[in-house]
Amino acid sequence: MPAVPLPNPAANTPLPPEPQDPASLEDIANAVAYNKRVLASHEAGVATKEQVGAGAVYEAALIVQNAAAPVPPPWALAGWVRQRPSEFENSRPLTVMADPQDGYLDNVFDVLDAHLHPCILMGRSALLWMGVGVLQSSHFDLLIRNSQIAVIAEDIPSTGNWEEVPLVRTYGEDYLQPPPRVFERKDGTFSVKVWSEEAARLLVDPPTDKRVSNGHFLIKAPCCEVLSPVLLESDMHPGPEISAHKPSLLTTPNVRFLPLTRIRSQSASRKPQSMVYIPTISRYLDALLAQCRWLEENVRRASCLPGPAADVSYLIRYLFLEMPTQRKKILPLLGSKSKNMMEEILDQYKRTYKPRYRAKLIEGSGGEVVRVIETIQ
Repeated sequence: MPAVPLPNPAANTPLPPEPQDPASLEDIANAVAYNKRVLASHEAGVATKEQVGAGAVYEAALIVQNAAAPVPPPWALAGWVRQRPSEFENSRPLTVMADPQDGYLDNVFDVLDAHLHPCILMGRSALLWMGVGVLQSSHFDLLIRNSQIAVIAEDIPSTGNWEEVPLVRTYGEDYLQPPPRVFERKDGTFSVKVWSEEAARLLVDPPTDKRVSNGHFLIKAPCCEVLSPVLLESDMHPGPEISAHKPSLLTTPNVRFLPLTRIRSQSASRKPQSMVYIPTISRYLDALLAQCRWLEENVRRASCLPGPAADVSYLIRYLFLEMPTQRKKILPLLGSKSKNMMEEILDQYKRTYKPRYRAKLIEGSGGEVVRVIETIQ
């Protein structure tokens, strides 16, 4: 695997050192620091959008290489390749997972049901159901009670289709303690991370909280898979004074949230179907902020990686939490430490134009195929 080339075009700020091959966590930290300088230069009117985009592409390439190039989840990959084959005709060969089986998480659902444990999503899958436009993950993050994680982690491999694999620390949350347990299907098509309540700073069965007037702590999701971001917790939808780029709701017309492919984590033949949940946004923010505090106190180098702090920023950005009406909704629902921390973050938050980029293939001067990054207007 060749070393990732430095950003091109480069901004008029010192480039990071040449990365290792494969990229190390230090290389990623250097890229994050470089991009912060480039963004500051862009806001000052010096760096161009192309330079900002080149830095973002460089950072993403380092992360993918460090994580041994994880592939998209099976339902997303199947639909993507069928719908847009022309983008791959002249590009480098892709490393594609084996064809997944419908109901590829049935065994995991069976284990959770046997222990009377709900399926609670965290991570990027949960963020997508919270209206946040993040990329799909190649695994699911599941929250498990402290008292049951040992037996559930023992029963998943005993189904015969899963095996436990070592944790590869790629994101900031991977440094939380105790670390998550990682299980991969033996056919190589998918993996899950199971997190204890202690590590996630999130309880499956929280005590009664007077701050939550209706008493609910979990939101029912249609399924594990989601293609486009959609806000399930409609109470957190931005009000009419916020007009631009509000997240979609399930009732939003002409938006497809579920994959077209028949591949599902839970096969239709399972009766009854297991329910899937996500935490409420306030509970998840509380947990993310608690994770940030723990990492800052115990593993400071992890704060240089994408992780809980980035997820907090995503929720602010996509739900407009810095706006007065949204502040009034979210702040009273947070614990005292998280409330103070969130107020400080919101006071310092500056909403700026976020340039968007896309890659496309063009023919070079010598007839060769060249991959370029262009700005989406």
